[in-house]
Amino acid sequence: MDSLYQIRARKGQQIVAARQVDGVLGEGCAPKIGLIKVVVLDHRPHRSVDDGDTVMIAWPSGDKERIRILGIDTPETAHPEHNLPIAQRFGEEATTFAQGAFSAATRIELLRSAELDPFGRTLGYIFLNGQNYSLMVLGAKLAVENVSRFGDNGFPKEAAKIERLAKKVGPMPFENPSDFRKRMRKYSKWLNRQGRHNTH
Repeated sequence: MDSLYQIRARKGQQIVAARQVDGVLGEGCAPKIGLIKVVVLDHRPHRSVDDGDTVMIAWPSGDKERIRILGIDTPETAHPEHNLPIAQRFGEEATTFAQGAFSAATRIELLRSAELDPFGRTLGYIFLNGQNYSLMVLGAKLAVENVSRFGDNGFPKEAAKIERLAKKVGPMPFENPSDFRKRMRKYSKWLNRQGRHNTH
């Protein structure tokens, strides 16, 4: 039986239930944020999907947390305010996949990294009814792995699973989202020089 703790989450915002992961935490030890799963036991949290790899979860306590999901990078949707004037091919499909997966989940677990990303978002792996979402969307060929670019973020076991599956599923039918973002930044600058709105 997992040991349960009541702890105050990072940034002092919410109270969550924590359980030990892989036996790292022992009885009487103070849990470390990078080594716990946030477990929703009794209530279905509200969730909204930004795109295939970013989600906002409102936990039963009422606190909201924007999460950039680790291990993957999905095709982009249009966000002119972020220098993405047009959507990437398969961007809408990845978002729709995420919306379906999260709306069907009755249990959401977050394996949260100790670090935030440059935009202040939580970094973590999300498990939907026990399944790692990163593996789900990668297996659907709607994401590329980015472990090889950013490392394991302190979760070597999950990262290794991502890399193994990426090799198994092979190339994706879309441009690497990182390369797409670089192209769109250049395109956005060109639009601005032309005095045109950064949108289509």
